[in-house]
Amino acid sequence: MFRNYLKTAIRSFIRNKLYTFINVFGLTLGLTSCFFILIYVFNENSFDNFHEDKEKIFRVLRMFEDEKGSQEVGVTSGPYAEALVTDFSAQIDQSLRVMVTDALVTIDERSFMEDKILLADSTFLEFFSYPLVSGDRKTALLGENSLIISTELAKKYFGTEDPIGKILEFDNSYLFEVKGVFNENPGNSHLNFDMVGSINLLRQFPSFTDWWSNGALTYVKLKDPADIPSKDEFRNFMKKYFEASNWESRDMYLKLENITEVYFNDRVQFDRAIHGDKKAVNIFFIIAIFVCLIAVVNFINLSTATSVNRRIEIGIRKTSGALKNSLIFQFLTESFIVVGVAALTSMFLVEITLPYFNNFLGKEMQIPFGTPLTVLVLVIFILFIGTLAGIYPALILSSVKPAMVFKKMSSKSGHGFLLRKGLVIFQFCISISLILATIISTQQLDFLTNKKLGFRKDNMLLVRISNGDIRQKRQLFKDRVKQIPGVENMTLISGEPGGFHDRYSFNVEGYDEMIVMRTVFTDPDYFKTFNLDIVNGRFFSEEFSTDQSDAIVINEEAVKFLGWDIQSAIGKEIENRFRDTIPRKVIGVIKDFHFRSLREKIEPMVISLNPDHRVVAIHLSTNDPQAVISEVNQVWDGLVDKYPFNYSFLDQEYNKIYNSEIKQGDLFQLFAVIAILI
Repeated sequence: MFRNYLKTAIRSFIRNKLYTFINVFGLTLGLTSCFFILIYVFNENSFDNFHEDKEKIFRVLRMFEDEKGSQEVGVTSGPYAEALVTDFSAQIDQSLRVMVTDALVTIDERSFMEDKILLADSTFLEFFSYPLVSGDRKTALLGENSLIISTELAKKYFGTEDPIGKILEFDNSYLFEVKGVFNENPGNSHLNFDMVGSINLLRQFPSFTDWWSNGALTYVKLKDPADIPSKDEFRNFMKKYFEASNWESRDMYLKLENITEVYFNDRVQFDRAIHGDKKAVNIFFIIAIFVCLIAVVNFINLSTATSVNRRIEIGIRKTSGALKNSLIFQFLTESFIVVGVAALTSMFLVEITLPYFNNFLGKEMQIPFGTPLTVLVLVIFILFIGTLAGIYPALILSSVKPAMVFKKMSSKSGHGFLLRKGLVIFQFCISISLILATIISTQQLDFLTNKKLGFRKDNMLLVRISNGDIRQKRQLFKDRVKQIPGVENMTLISGEPGGFHDRYSFNVEGYDEMIVMRTVFTDPDYFKTFNLDIVNGRFFSEEFSTDQSDAIVINEEAVKFLGWDIQSAIGKEIENRFRDTIPRKVIGVIKDFHFRSLREKIEPMVISLNPDHRVVAIHLSTNDPQAVISEVNQVWDGLVDKYPFNYSFLDQEYNKIYNSEIKQGDLFQLFAVIAILI
C-alpha cells in the first residue's frame, strides 16, 4: 500500500514541477534558518552541562545589599574555600579555588605570552569533567609546580614529543612540570583556558591569606544540592571572618549559584567568566518558530490553492472506491516526502555553511545530527511538520465529492479560500512584527555605536602594564614615549574607559557608614589625555605637590549620589579606606562620561593619584599611527626583557563591549529578512 502511495506522490510531483519546487524551496529555506537558530540556541543552553556532578557544583558569590539594592561579586579570596568546608561540613563536601591569570611562558629560547591560564587547587579535575588525554587525574595537579596543558599547546611547545615531564618557565621566575594533557572541552564551559597550574605556588604570598583580597573564583560541591546554607548562615559566616578586618554595618553575605546558571548571569561583577544573553537566545528561538510557521503556512496555502487542479483525480479515485482515509494518507505521504526532502536538503546546507556561521559568531558550534537522540528528535520534527503542513490540505482534498468534479469550481470558494485569507493575514502580522523589531534593533545598535561618550577614544593607543619589567620602569617608559613625534598626550591609569574600574569603600565627610564608589588611579595627565571636562574646581597638577596624597576628583554622579551640590563639593573630605592614610579633599568635579558600557548607567566615580597603574594610554596626533607605534615598540624593547610588545586601540576595545549585540543584531536582521522573504 505504501509503495502505491509513494508512486502516486512521485507522479504528482512530476506533473506539478513548479508547485513542487516552490514548496521544497520555501520549506528548505525556512528549515535551514530554523536549524541554524536551533543549533545556536542549543549551543547557548549547553554551557557546563557536561560536568558529571553539575547539579552539586556551585559558584560562590559575594553579595552586598544597601538601599539601592543588591550587588553580586564573582571574586573572593583564598581563605574562603577552606573556611566554607570547615564551617559548613554538614552541607559542603569539598571546595575549589581558581585564579585566572596570564604569563610569559618560556621553553628553551622561545617565549610566548599566554592569557588563558588558570591556577587551581588539586581538586580541579575532581570537580570538573575535563578529560585528560595523558596523565593521572588524581595526581596531575599535586605539588607546587604541577601543570596540565591542552593538546593544542602540547603541539605548539613540544611538537610530536611526549610533553609529560617537560618543564615550562613562567614569567622568568617559576618552573612548572607538565603532568597532564587535556583534550578539547567535551562541551561549552564558562571558563576559557589552555593551561591549569597548581595554586600552591601562591601560598607564599600574603595576599593569598588576606580575606579582603579579590583574586579567586571559589566553587563548592554540595553533598545534597537541595541542602544549601541559608542567607542568615552565610551572613554570620561573613561577620565571623571580617570582624577582625574592620567589619562595617554594610550587609554582606554569600550566595551559591549552580554552575549551569553561570553563563547567563551577566549581572555578576569581576567574575572572569564567559557570558551569554538569555533574552537574545529566547528571541531567536521565537524567530525560529515564526520562520518555521511561515514556511508551513506557505505549504498549506499552496496546497489548498491548487486543490482545484486535482479534483478530477480525486473524483476518479472516489468513483473507483477509494476511501477518504486512504486519500488522507496519500496526501499526508506527499506532505511527508516534501518535508523530508526539504529537511535533508536543509541539513546538507547547514553542514557546508556552519563553518562560516561559526566564524561570523566567533563560536565553535557543532551539528548535533549524529546522536541517536537528535535523530529521534529530527524524525519527530519531520513527522510533526509534515502532519501540520499536510493535514488540512489532506482533509480538504479528500472531501471533494465526485458529483462536483465536472462542475465549475473556483479556488476562491469554500473554506479553503477563507483559511488562505486568514493564514496570509497571519503571515503579514508576523512580517510586520519582524520588520518593526528589526527597525528597533537597528536603532539601538546605531545608538550604541554613535552616541557621544564624553571622552576621547579616537587615536588612543593602549599598552598593558602586564609584567614586572614595565611596571618598574613605567615612568621611564612614559618619559621616553612622550618625546616621540606624533604623541600628543599620554597617561598611566588603573583602567581605561570601557575597561576595569574597581569598587572601593570610602569614608566620606558627613556620613557615618562607608560609601562604595568606582575608582580610577592615575597621574595628572589623565584628564588632558582623555579630554575630560571640568565642571567646578580644577584637575590634578604637578605644580601642587600635595595632590599626590591630599587631593581627589569626583564626577557629577558622585556629587548627586552623596547629596551634595557642585559648588559645595569642593573641599569635602573623602578617604579610601584601603589606599589612603589621611582623608583627601575634593579639588574638582568633572562632567559625567560613560566609563562603562551604555547598557549601564553612569556610576559615582572617584579619581586619585596613586601608583596602581595597569595601562598606558597614548593619544596620537598623527595620521600615520604605525610609524609612531614602531617607535613606541623600540622604546619597549629597550626597557623590557623577553616580554613581547602588545597594543590595542581604545575605540576598538570599547566597541568590543557591543560585539555580541552587533552580531546578534545582524543575525536578527538576516533571519527577519528570510522570514519576510518566505
